[in-house]
Amino acid sequence: MNRQLAAYICALCLAALCGGGAFAQSPAQKRDADPVLYVVRDSDTTIYLFGTAHLLPADLDWFNDEVKRAFDDSEELYLEIILPGDPSELAPLMSRLAIDPNGRKLSAGLDNRQRRIVSAGLRKLGIRLEEIDLFEPWAVGMQIASLLAVSAGLDPASGAETVLEAEAKGQGKTVRAFETAEEQMTMLDRLPTDEQILSLVETLRDVDQSKKDLSDLIES
Repeated sequence: MNRQLAAYICALCLAALCGGGAFAQSPAQKRDADPVLYVVRDSDTTIYLFGTAHLLPADLDWFNDEVKRAFDDSEELYLEIILPGDPSELAPLMSRLAIDPNGRKLSAGLDNRQRRIVSAGLRKLGIRLEEIDLFEPWAVGMQIASLLAVSAGLDPASGAETVLEAEAKGQGKTVRAFETAEEQMTMLDRLPTDEQILSLVETLRDVDQSKKDLSDLIES
């Protein structure tokens, strides 16, 4: 796999993970959800704080009641990050950050035990280590997180940021972000390699449990 194609595939996974995908479904019945909403105000400003998830089940109805009223009452929307509509725009960034500039492969940083765990976990997801060996551990972790989320029934198009951003733009509200995609990925890229590997190994040690943990987190 060449560097440019690999970076593009990784960009697609990042876009899906952060809500840039298009896997919308039309479930027959919605499940009501009432997420926690915090309010901070002074004499002339009201701020609503709302914990979001990049991917959510398509049948979860959360954009209603207090959340919808708070949204309608707001003039601006602040998101963690705003991704470009076209995932290919992220490919140059992924090529620069997600792939080791010296050509060091993921497998080169794994000891025998870690390699067995990673290879076994990847096989459960239908992936061979050789297919993602070009990427740094943090980038592989993001791809795995995206695959686990989708396989757990979570939908990028139903993610809170995707829904809120579309609604805000439709109403002409100002949309801002706390950080850029480059800032977020640079932070991950600068993590010590051994920490990146440890996180990846723990995720792939028990793929089924990781998927369950993700589902439990969303449901909570």
